[in-house]
Amino acid sequence: MADRPQYFENTLTPLSINTTTLSESLHELRVAVRSGAELIQENTPLPETWGSNGIMRAFPGIALAFLRLDYQSSVLDDHRAASIDYRLYALQRIPSSLPDTPLLASRLSPIGSSSPVTAATLRILGIFAKNNSQDSPNVSIAGKDIICLHDAMKCALTNEPLVIHEGRKMGGDEMLFGRAGLLWALLNIRAHHFDKETQAVLSPMLGGFLS
Repeated sequence: MADRPQYFENTLTPLSINTTTLSESLHELRVAVRSGAELIQENTPLPETWGSNGIMRAFPGIALAFLRLDYQSSVLDDHRAASIDYRLYALQRIPSSLPDTPLLASRLSPIGSSSPVTAATLRILGIFAKNNSQDSPNVSIAGKDIICLHDAMKCALTNEPLVIHEGRKMGGDEMLFGRAGLLWALLNIRAHHFDKETQAVLSPMLGGFLS
């Protein structure tokens, strides 16, 4: 164990900051993003069932990554190559309905959890992708997704710092499975605007949890 290095020396040489190197770096970044996206699309089968998946596991994380690339596509597209439809890649991996998975007090975060919150979060973010990532008074959320978030919020507000999962106590406030991950999802959702009916339902719920 003592022979293993505790760190690796940084042998990279920083680039000179000028117009040429910045342009070349942007081109290399675009090529790398495009290559990575194509490899994922070609080698990752589209989901047939939901399974035990959070954003850190399998297709939900891929869907979120493609949603982010779609949002940034205006700076990632290279005029020297055909554009990639990141939005289509993302929507292919977003579930059409909530999974038949119970909402557990110990699994409120969409990030690491096998939880309906994961599907609800992706479905809501997918709505904005379909709307060209623009807020609109016509954007609405399915009632079952709102109910899912509301139930998760009520559960989170009653949770203790330690919760029971499979017979043992675990932290209930961390990012992968706990309330911090749910907070991340709600903050991302609250950053958008919806139609009046949806906004009226969401505002008291999000305001009460995030205040």
